[in-house]
Amino acid sequence: MATTNGKFPANFPVLDGRNYDQWSIKMKAILGYQDCVNQAIFEKIVRSETSKVAWDVLASSYAGDQKLKKVRLQTLRRQYELLGMEESETIATYFTRVQTMTNQMQSCGETLSDEKIVEKILRSVHSRFDHVTVAIEESKDLSTLKLEELQGSLEAHEQRMNERKSVKPSTEQAIMAESGNRSRDSQGGRGRSRNN
Repeated sequence: MATTNGKFPANFPVLDGRNYDQWSIKMKAILGYQDCVNQAIFEKIVRSETSKVAWDVLASSYAGDQKLKKVRLQTLRRQYELLGMEESETIATYFTRVQTMTNQMQSCGETLSDEKIVEKILRSVHSRFDHVTVAIEESKDLSTLKLEELQGSLEAHEQRMNERKSVKPSTEQAIMAESGNRSRDSQGGRGRSRNN
């Protein structure tokens, strides 16, 4: 069997009615080679006569029952309501957490607009971003604001805050060192004047 780029057979074996045993071995090898399904899953669909039947078997086995999805969605909704940015968390990490949860909710049938997600993030980022979120809410149209744009704005502000934190200690250290030198100089001058 020829392969293209070592990834996919260039032509599939053809079943002509007399070569089923050989054809099925080759097809099983192709499915295994492509890692479409593992051996245990392949055994579930091996008796399927059409791809639709195989698809339905896999869907009923792994997609989950509608009742189960509803229960899962209720749990996710509650977690989403309580979701908030932690003090030590970065904007990028928090956005990933929000997007992971919204993706899980959508896979259970929830419909969430970007506007609702943007509003949730603005309400739930850490309080150190309060002045930025107020500025964004007043200056931007939240119905058209993209998640990526919001993330970029908040990350830019986070970077500025982090730079100021790293500059502040060195400035304080320089001031303390300078005042320490002055103090020593003035004490040294007093000591000399007493000796004279």
